[in-house]
Amino acid sequence: MLDTRDPLTGLLATPVLREALAHEVASAERYGPPSLVIVDVVDYETWAEACGALRADLVLRGLASTLRSSSRRSDILGLLGPGRLCLLLPRTQAGHAQIVLRRVRTHCARLGAQQAQLVVGLVHVRAPGDVEEVLAEVDAVMLEGRTNQGLRVVTP
Repeated sequence: MLDTRDPLTGLLATPVLREALAHEVASAERYGPPSLVIVDVVDYETWAEACGALRADLVLRGLASTLRSSSRRSDILGLLGPGRLCLLLPRTQAGHAQIVLRRVRTHCARLGAQQAQLVVGLVHVRAPGDVEEVLAEVDAVMLEGRTNQGLRVVTP
């Protein structure tokens, strides 16, 4: 049986989040496109090994809590991969997503910037496509943010 939630953070597991994202992308033409706010711990596996599992777990829990406090009840929170948390904002215009992005960035700056290098990014789905295209754009946005050190907010 597939676990729907990550036991550490309580966020949706990656396959479940991808399914929710696929649904939102498919319904974008009719109801409006989603936006994604992503918080990425840079080089998560290397960082977690260097700082220790307990500290890494505490940071991830704190980041998950940050996303919860920055979200609406209709938003979808999940993991896109190890150390990559996502706040999926269904039917959210780019301007409204920017407001959420700023709120998440502010919370992350208080919580994690001293403990891990974080990249906070925004992807607004502009046209109907597939999940792989959206995830490729997420990767591009996160890669752009990694070029600078410390907490960085990037948008395409």
